[in-house]
Amino acid sequence: MADVVRTHLALLDGAAMGPRQYAIWLLASGGTLLDGFSIFSLGVAMALVTQQFNLSPLMVGLTARLWFWARRLAQHSVVPLQIGLGASHF
Repeated sequence: MADVVRTHLALLDGAAMGPRQYAIWLLASGGTLLDGFSIFSLGVAMALVTQQFNLSPLMVGLTARLWFWARRLAQHSVVPLQIGLGASHF
């Protein structure tokens, strides 16, 4: 069994990447970049929103939780659909 795995890994290591593989790689890494950027922007925006609207700590926590819930919902429903639609063009 270990020989089969080593053989497949050797084939993958020796395979050349074409334009299709680079496009898929860029799409996959772009999602991670956007995810990190959105978390960073929430941290910056929460300080400004808290001052502007005089939010209590409870409202800050509820707002952040709602944002994370919406993000998670989008990851599990919208993103797979986008990936499926995007992958059909390759």
